[in-house]
Amino acid sequence: MGRISAIGAAHVAMGSVALVSGAVVLMLPKGTKRHRRVGTVYAAAILAINGTALSMYDLTGRPNVFHVIALVNLATLAMGLLALRSWRRMREPDDLVTHQRRMAMNYVGLWMRSSPNCWSIQ
Repeated sequence: MGRISAIGAAHVAMGSVALVSGAVVLMLPKGTKRHRRVGTVYAAAILAINGTALSMYDLTGRPNVFHVIALVNLATLAMGLLALRSWRRMREPDDLVTHQRRMAMNYVGLWMRSSPNCWSIQ
């Protein structure tokens, strides 16, 4: 095993931030200032994780399954945030449910990618 690159280190650091902040968001009462603040940290960390993931090609030298997973993760984050934006404007209960489900799906996906078994895929 060689040294970790700066991009790899940022990826790991932001992954750690996302894992912790995502857990905190799930435990906090929903809709509070603290929930929004920690949720913003989570979303920013997810964007950073996916940005770094899309720029790494160490495993195969070309795009691979992890790049596809990063794109799916970005899509679930976007759907969750757009649903929240829609809910804030229209107060449609289904939009809030969509936000909750997409953000939960995003967090579960983060845990799945963090699993040691995930790294055996190549």
